[in-house]
Amino acid sequence: MGSVEGKLGDWILWRMTGMEAKIRDVLQGLPEGHDGLFVYGDPAYAGGYGVMGPFKRHPGEQLTEAQSRFNVEMSRVRIWVEQIFGLALQRWASNGFKYSLRLESSPVPAFYMVAILLTNIKTCLDGGNVVPDAFGCDPPLLVDYLRIDEDEV
Repeated sequence: MGSVEGKLGDWILWRMTGMEAKIRDVLQGLPEGHDGLFVYGDPAYAGGYGVMGPFKRHPGEQLTEAQSRFNVEMSRVRIWVEQIFGLALQRWASNGFKYSLRLESSPVPAFYMVAILLTNIKTCLDGGNVVPDAFGCDPPLLVDYLRIDEDEV
């Protein structure tokens, strides 16, 4: 989709991406009766097709044990996802200087994409960070992440 100004709201960006149509396309390809596939998003996106947010407690009612457990687990996952964005910003702090990064005067998307790429490369080389550790998986080998054919190197 490209870059947009940060002042636009999440819902506007959601609509601009056309994600609802993309989710509909994916769900149409599922076997009949398979209705349990959702994209998890924060409450700002809960009105979107195929998007599920945390369970909400209605007045006078309590969440079930399973709903409460689901909310806690998904909250943890969201925290770890946010951690990786914070890690990229910590390592490449120049991406956080909002007054010097303007869409019309500097290649903001390129700066950010390079920061994410370098953060991922560092994760592959270091053997991980808090995110793969939290999910109990090892990061890929660098040649696999970069899809380098070792015969061509």
